[in-house]
Amino acid sequence: MSIPRLELCGAWLLAHLLDYVSKNLKSLSIGTVTAWTDSTVALAWIKSPTSRLKTFVANRVAQIQLLTKGYTWRHVPTEENPADCASRGLSPQQLTNHDLWWKGPTFLCQPKNTWPAQNADSPDSRLEEEAEENPITLISQVKEEESRLLYQSDNLQKILRLTAYWLRVGDHLLGKPSACIFPPTVAETERSLRSLIRWTQRVFFADIKKAIATDKQVPASVRKLSPFLDEKSLIRVGGRLKNSPIPYD
Repeated sequence: MSIPRLELCGAWLLAHLLDYVSKNLKSLSIGTVTAWTDSTVALAWIKSPTSRLKTFVANRVAQIQLLTKGYTWRHVPTEENPADCASRGLSPQQLTNHDLWWKGPTFLCQPKNTWPAQNADSPDSRLEEEAEENPITLISQVKEEESRLLYQSDNLQKILRLTAYWLRVGDHLLGKPSACIFPPTVAETERSLRSLIRWTQRVFFADIKKAIATDKQVPASVRKLSPFLDEKSLIRVGGRLKNSPIPYD
């Protein structure tokens, strides 16, 4: 905790005290209220927009500004600040006849034009230290769509046949040996079906697939189905199905 932040906490405490007193002294007609602090840094923070400040400072400044709305904040020189009397290690005997402690600074009994001059310059270096940096990160994510082959026909066998041909083209471009048999073989048809399912799952069940792959908890909507990834990276349904007498596929 830095000294300026501690001094800001003192101003925050003063703001609560002023709010409490003003609400409970209803019998008195209070015209204007002036709050004093000997911290130029805290004073600069109080007069700054909270958007420029870090969270710790911004939260307290926001409360101070809310509680002392309409009040005036001014700087009191350290040598005339009665609050410092208690922090300077004065003994009770010294405090007995200490006018600054009991009566406050003498300028309070004088016209406002004789009050200590206010420094218009704010401590920029300290403000920069507390300035909140808000980096903006833009992430452009292209939504992956399922294979367009799914919409080429309402006949599944035709779609599987077209997919098999496209997979042959992919194998050829990658330098892999591929069959040139027409129509596609049974193995190619099964591969096409798995590819279409994999593409579809990648689009509509990406969060489930990622959770299973990273051993994280799957969404509650499918948790009871005990999903898992098989050796072909397809999402399968588990649970009591494994006890049924039907084939795995």
